[in-house]
Parts: sequence; structure tokens; C-alpha cells
Amino acid sequence: GFNNQDAVMFSTRLIGRILFTWFLRKKNLINEQVSYFDASDTGDQTSYYREKLEKLFFETLNTEIIERGFDDVITPYLNGGLFESSRTDFYKDRKLTIPDGYFSQFFEVLSHYNFTVDESSPEFEQVAVDPEMLGRIFESLLAEQRTETGEQARKAKGAFYTPREIVQYMCEESLKEYLKTKIEDDAYRDIRIEEIVSMSESIFRDQDHNKRRDWKPYSQSMIKALDELTILDPAVGSGAYPMGMLHLLVKVYTRLDSKYEKNLSKLKRNILSRSLFGSDIDITAIEICRLRAWLSLIVNLEEDEQIVPLPNLEFHFVCANTLIPL
Repeated sequence: GFNNQDAVMFSTRLIGRILFTWFLRKKNLINEQVSYFDASDTGDQTSYYREKLEKLFFETLNTEIIERGFDDVITPYLNGGLFESSRTDFYKDRKLTIPDGYFSQFFEVLSHYNFTVDESSPEFEQVAVDPEMLGRIFESLLAEQRTETGEQARKAKGAFYTPREIVQYMCEESLKEYLKTKIEDDAYRDIRIEEIVSMSESIFRDQDHNKRRDWKPYSQSMIKALDELTILDPAVGSGAYPMGMLHLLVKVYTRLDSKYEKNLSKLKRNILSRSLFGSDIDITAIEICRLRAWLSLIVNLEEDEQIVPLPNLEFHFVCANTLIPL
């Protein structure tokens, strides 16, 4: 039989995967000819899940194109652990049943929203569903779950949403202090670090070329410091801090050298694979954290860009209790 925790894990992962693939659809990366999302109101939702969504998740997105047993050479192979079946996915388990109308109603709700793959900074916000908003949705979901004693998880686990302005401040202060330990001190070092990390985008873009030359003596040592940076959030929740650091690092890299702007998805992949780590006592939070990290890579994919499999994040964001030894 299924226990309550199994049901929570299954449904949270299912919702996350659907939202992830909805973003992929907006990038025209899902083969619409296969009708993966054709869940009719009258159809049996359990059969639909088994025949369409299990096929999309486990036999398409998690299977290399040449190994697929059916004709879909358009939808990419992503791997990365997100679409790998686990025990709580109950893959091909005949005991699994889905409530009537579940997917058709869910897809109807999603169709009313403008999905964008721009995870807004506080400087630029728009009314749309972006990956950052997913973090808020799932943090609310985590907080409303109940423990075995009926206590609300928000109270039991301290699951609270951190406003993005606070996250940005924490990220900037952390990075500035780190760079000060790596860059040789002189009369201008602290000013240059402050400018490159915290100056607003509009002011930075409007500067003349003479001003930009001021950073040249520091750019190589700063890039080396960024390449060597590792960041751990010991209570990562749904990933607000590492995602904030990811956006900040992308901003600083591209300010230091414009060559990084040519392939932002590669830059993000390198940062994720090398620099960002997190742990949390809640496995659902870790699932969501990985989901947001994967989504952040999809954001910058160009229409004709070759899709490479996602990095496996299972050793970057792990479920563990930071207060006791492993």
C-alpha cells in the first residue's frame, strides 16, 4: 500500500515535472504531434497518465532518441535525474489510480497563465509564471503539509519564503566579502568590487568606455576567484539562495567579460556543476530545488541550440540533517 508520505512525494514530483515540461513547451521543445498533453475531460485519467505522461517522462525525456521504441525524434533527451523513475513514482504500478478530471482540470488552469522563462530580478518584474514563482508556490505547498502529529510543516520545519530583495542582498554581501579575500588590496579594490557586484544594471550599461577600463586590472583575478568559488546553503529549502547566487554570478561574469554572454546556458551549467551546493532535511524541498536549477538552464536555450543532457544534481542538492554527522 501507499502511505501519506509516498503520496506527497508522488504528487509533488508529478506537479513539478508537469510544470517543467510546460516551460519546455513554451520553448517549442516538446513534440506536439505525439499529443502528450491530450487529457480529455471524459477520458480515464489513470490510463492517460500511464499511456501519455509516463511515456513522456520515463521513455522520452529520460531515454536517448536512438533507444526510443516509438517515433519521437524532436523531444530532447534530458536525463539529469529529473525524469529518472524512483520507488515513489510507482512506474507501471497497476495499483496507482488518478482522480477523475485531475489532469484535464490542471491543464485548463495552466492554460490561463502566461508562462515565461525569465526568472525576474527585483529590478525587472512582470506578471507571469516564472521559475522564481515556482519556488514560492512550492514553499507554500511545503508549509501547508502536515506532520504525522497533525502539526503544520511551516511551524514544525520553519518553512518560510524569503523575499527576493532579501535574497539578493544576502547574495551580494556574501560575494563581495568573498572577493575581498581573493583580490589583492589597493586603494580602489573595494570600490571596484562594490561596483561590479551591486551597481544597478541601468547605471552599469550607461557608463562610458573610460569608466569600464577601471575594471581591467581586476577582471582576470576576479574571474579566477569566481571559477574557484563554492557555495553551500545548509538549509536550502526550495533553493532561493543558490538560485540568487546563480543569477548574481552570471551578472558578474558577463560584466567582467562580454564573451560569457554568447552562451549563457553553458555558463549557467558550469556554475551549477562547479559552485552551488545545498542540503535540507526535507526531501520534497530538495526535489524542488533541483527542479528550479534545471529550469534555470532551460531559460537561456536558444531556438536552434543543441540540447545537451542536464547535469545530474543529486550530489549538489542533497537531503540530509546538517546538524548531525552523516
